Amino acid sequence: MINIKNKLTTILNSFFIFIIFYFSFTNPVSAQITNPLLPKAKQNINHPTIFLNRFLKMAIGIFFMVGILYFLWHLAMGAYHLIATQGDKNKFQTAKDELTHAFVGLTILFSLFAILKLIGIVFGINSLSENLKLSLPSL
Repeated sequence: MINIKNKLTTILNSFFIFIIFYFSFTNPVSAQITNPLLPKAKQNINHPTIFLNRFLKMAIGIFFMVGILYFLWHLAMGAYHLIATQGDKNKFQTAKDELTHAFVGLTILFSLFAILKLIGIVFGINSLSENLKLSLPSL
């Protein structure tokens, strides 16, 4: 009786493993790796302006992300230094200056964004006037 039970368990396990592998490998996922700068590389090879527009858009986006992360880092460190002053006027002034510099840097970052948009509108550069948008990341 135990021998039959073991054989039945082995057969069922083998069947389930076969079913899992059969359905796993018969329908492979068709995933393609593409460069975000060149999603249609063969079609855009004759249009360097399309590549340049996408490159500028991505480079400016990365620049702004790094700038905002840098601002958040200095904001957090300035707040920490402000809390850790322990009544020392020199430490308080240093922490206050660090917070001021963080906010001035953020102001310069967003004014640079506005200047780039203005340059795009004045000179008719589509990648700067139309494609340069602030958007929040989403899933």
